Amino acid sequence: MATEIRVFDAGAVCDLLALKAEVPKVLRNATLYEGEFNEKDTWSLGWQVFGIKSGLQALDHPVVSDITILVDSFRDELRSVCPAPKSRRRARIYDVDGDEFRDDLYREGRPECWEVRKRVALQPQNIKLYVKVGGNSVNRSVDLCWTGAAVCAAVDLLEDAGYRVEIFGVHVSTRCCSDQAIDQMIFCKAKDLQDSLSVETVGMVISNGAFFRSYWFKAICCLSDFNLTHSLGSSSGITGNFEKEVIKHSSGDQYFVVNQTYSREGALESVKRMMLEIDQSGL
Repeated sequence: MATEIRVFDAGAVCDLLALKAEVPKVLRNATLYEGEFNEKDTWSLGWQVFGIKSGLQALDHPVVSDITILVDSFRDELRSVCPAPKSRRRARIYDVDGDEFRDDLYREGRPECWEVRKRVALQPQNIKLYVKVGGNSVNRSVDLCWTGAAVCAAVDLLEDAGYRVEIFGVHVSTRCCSDQAIDQMIFCKAKDLQDSLSVETVGMVISNGAFFRSYWFKAICCLSDFNLTHSLGSSSGITGNFEKEVIKHSSGDQYFVVNQTYSREGALESVKRMMLEIDQSGL
């Protein structure tokens, strides 16, 4: 049987926060991380959401504040691979004087028949960035923070360079309920083009374990019209048929993908690859 992909666009962060869906009780127990609640273990605390901490209280989880510290170290390592600012790139300009005479333009009767290379200020280039969020139950909350920190550092550099970046968090889950061939894909806009970067907001949406296990799970339940009695599926990357859904969501605009990794080195390499793709795209 072919696998069905169900897609839900949750809108902006405020829309995700406003979702009213209830997570089934059987899943509340299944999603608690590392057994019993231990208030001294702040990393495990990130997973302990249902019945222990409300979603809004979870937003104050220390993982968010730690991401703001990590961003600085990532920024230093990514600076050397950031695409050259568009305002500093040379463009071919035709003028009444210049470096190279263009005979074809002269024969057309154009007075601007000299070619010269000048540094010109161009319009900011828009980038749509899709970032995989979340993980499986074997992933610790601290593992989720690396990608969010690396993405925030990269976006900060890209916007300093003259780009405008729109960020979407994307959660992909496969085989929702063990007996049904159903995959799900949730989109949430973490940053609009005209917004300045908020590390706290983007970090919360992409990398906060408590936020993921509450609000992203609510989005899945909003999409589901079948009986969730087993699990919400397994977390998956944005590849294959899932990337085809990203193409639809991007409405034909050029987009770039950062898949979630669970180590500092992995997040750094994933974001470097994305920045190289931007540079090679000609934007």
